[in-house]
Amino acid sequence: MPMDKNFKFLSKKFEWKKIDDKYEAVIVAARYARYLFERSKEQNFKLPSKPIFIAMDAYLNKKVEYKK
Repeated sequence: MPMDKNFKFLSKKFEWKKIDDKYEAVIVAARYARYLFERSKEQNFKLPSKPIFIAMDAYLNKKVEYKK
């Protein structure tokens, strides 16, 4: 799975403040993705693209590495 594309997509999608360090932006996006995923389970609504949340979760749990 092309992780890099997913991270870039999510960062752009939620219009984060421009951060010089891409790595920090990715972590912020990943945390927000996790938060949305948890909320979606509580409120029982469907997310448009679940694979991206799985990818973010794997990154946060250090199962995959983000290549700068």
